[in-house]
Amino acid sequence: MRGCLKLQNDGVSVDAVHAKRSDGSDLIADFTITPSGDTLTLVIEAAGPDAANPDYVEALTTLLRRLSVRDAEIVTAETDTRVLLTEPIALDRNTEPEKVRMRLTGAQSRTGDNRQRMRLALRVPDYGPDDADRLLADLAAPPAHAPRAVDMLTPMIGISLTTVGKGKVNRILDVSENTVVVSTASSPDGQSVPVAMVQAGLDLLWERGSVRVGIPELGHRSSFVGAVLAALPVTESSTSPPTVVLSGGRLPVGDRSVTALDVPTPGSRRVEQGSLRLLLLNGRDHADCALCGHVFPKRLLVAAHIKQRAQCTDDERLDLVNVAMLACSFGCDSLYELGLVTVGADGVVRVSDAVRSVPGRFAEHLDLLGGRRCTAHRPETERYFAWHRDYWAGPGVPC
Repeated sequence: MRGCLKLQNDGVSVDAVHAKRSDGSDLIADFTITPSGDTLTLVIEAAGPDAANPDYVEALTTLLRRLSVRDAEIVTAETDTRVLLTEPIALDRNTEPEKVRMRLTGAQSRTGDNRQRMRLALRVPDYGPDDADRLLADLAAPPAHAPRAVDMLTPMIGISLTTVGKGKVNRILDVSENTVVVSTASSPDGQSVPVAMVQAGLDLLWERGSVRVGIPELGHRSSFVGAVLAALPVTESSTSPPTVVLSGGRLPVGDRSVTALDVPTPGSRRVEQGSLRLLLLNGRDHADCALCGHVFPKRLLVAAHIKQRAQCTDDERLDLVNVAMLACSFGCDSLYELGLVTVGADGVVRVSDAVRSVPGRFAEHLDLLGGRRCTAHRPETERYFAWHRDYWAGPGVPC
């Protein structure tokens, strides 16, 4: 959120701000919120031919999405010259913000301009007339680092997801920017679910720290949305009642002082390990080790972080499809973790000279590894392998 020009909203001089995208960048479209009787008034300024407010459409859609998470009601909508609604619109987690945005801008377009200054009178649960500044700040801020639904769904293509509480299987067949196709026992060929529903669930989870899996909070496809949320590496689920929580418990909005990736236990455990193995195994009961190439039962394969997990950012830990590889617990996992083997920029396994002199079966295994091509190496994973090479090439380490 950033301060912009002083604007007049219903005769009151207020600071206009910009909403931020999920990546933290500004949406260049000024908006304000002020109290008006028993409602709050949101004004988004017009987009003009002089390049003013160029992100008007994206900003309006984003604000509508964030209002949907808060179960807001649009009481009235109007421009300076036209009434846009004849009846209120109730927003909730089933709402598709793009359709609401098109309804509002479509009503504007009858005047020949669908980017006019728009005024929305709102009722928002937990926000009264004295909470205009708080709502302004909450709508401007990204949803506490909630990931993009498309980024979470795409690596799940072909993976079976178990619904929370009911134990039924959903399998994702395809993902596009707006739609995810889901196969169930009753619809094996797949049904389309709006990605916006999953995004609303993610936003709600990241805002509140927990969600109840059911229609009131996640909409009429709540079972599928709940299964997606439960499969994320930063969540845990319980069945009575069906609930998904960010690991480590409920986090206040904007408070990232407690990591959501380590669950407080007598120590801490890697909550993404199960999701990583699920993704890398892709339904197989056995698979090959990315380093030695031998095939092992799944219980003898580890989802090994290519870059040390402790050194990964949250975004890197969430990069499930690239940050890890399958390595066997027969030794390759430990060899890689200790830096005794690395993977070059060409994808070839390198063995440390420090252990070349060890005789016997160990030497035979090193001979097998050295010069092999690592099957997990590709352009998308190279930056993690590069980190590993650089880390173990530092002073005082064996390679």
